[in-house]
Amino acid sequence: AFHQDMQPLIMECSFIPFENTIMQRGILYIRTCDHLFCTSHLESYAGFVSGKKYTGAKEREKQVLEMERFCQQQLNIYPSLKFACIAGDLNWDDERTRSEGDNRELLKLLTDSRWVDAYLDSREKTKDPDTTVKKSTRKKPDGFTYDPKTNPMLGGGNLRRRFDRCLFLPQKKTSMNINKFQLIGKEAIPNLTYVKKTSFRGIEKSTTVPV
Repeated sequence: AFHQDMQPLIMECSFIPFENTIMQRGILYIRTCDHLFCTSHLESYAGFVSGKKYTGAKEREKQVLEMERFCQQQLNIYPSLKFACIAGDLNWDDERTRSEGDNRELLKLLTDSRWVDAYLDSREKTKDPDTTVKKSTRKKPDGFTYDPKTNPMLGGGNLRRRFDRCLFLPQKKTSMNINKFQLIGKEAIPNLTYVKKTSFRGIEKSTTVPV
């Protein structure tokens, strides 16, 4: 989404399927004269596939590197681009406090050290108590984008994760300055609900929750 005053000139937009997905996932991107925006829903947990547990963790790691290569290629081809952005539901799980997550630490996995995690960068500038710890070793997760404790639409539970990420890669010989980053859309839409259906051990349950 762009601010109404920006009205960017769209040079190209398309969808590129991932090489290793069983869920038809891929890179949806739009390129303007100045910026490249990419979004994706990386591979999800799928229970058992062909008799084997399918967490999608290895697939996600290959997919995010595929997205990185695409961004790097675009920045090289179009030097007028100021930055490339990857944002979306990456299903990334690397910030647990009591155990290892399914994925390796994202900023360490990416090959270019100039990637900026918008939330972490903004959080450090707010001087929260935990900001004295380096980003690569921070073990106190917050900024959850999946949080049943604050989002009743999820129907309860204790799974709290920052599955969604917003990353920026600046053009070579430049840098990024994140002024502010915040979660929006946390309030329920008035008078709108839906029926959430869940199944556990063969028992189905329907619950009306806000949207």
